[in-house]
Amino acid sequence: MTISFSQRLVLSVSVFLLAACGKAGNEDSSGRRMLTTNDGTIEAQIGPITSMALGEIDPDLVAEGKKLFRLRCTACHQLDDTSVGPPLRDILVTRTPVYVLNMILNPTGMLENHPVAKAMLEEFAVPMADLGISESEARAILEYLR
Repeated sequence: MTISFSQRLVLSVSVFLLAACGKAGNEDSSGRRMLTTNDGTIEAQIGPITSMALGEIDPDLVAEGKKLFRLRCTACHQLDDTSVGPPLRDILVTRTPVYVLNMILNPTGMLENHPVAKAMLEEFAVPMADLGISESEARAILEYLR
């Protein structure tokens, strides 16, 4: 199976989106150093989302997010392994929901302006593509990643 340029771009964007925040380092299953932080004090949240309160997990939203993740994100991201981008299973341990949503919705702005996103770009060398994901789709993907 051949992966098209647009699929690679989508994969790259997705990878960067979910793993683009960090100060301290951890290693993923491949031994690659991962930048990590769940520090909500970084003010440079570049995008439409400024706050997010997560309630109970919504099983219907999880199912929708799983479909969207498989369709839009797996070209670059896996849950447990590094591919083009970082693994995303525990992304909400190291990133805030606001950060993750803004990376999905505004990857270009985040990569240009957010210090952690900039560091992730240096780490992975592939910018996350803007896939045109809606806020409701991004929220479903976030719910799946919880």
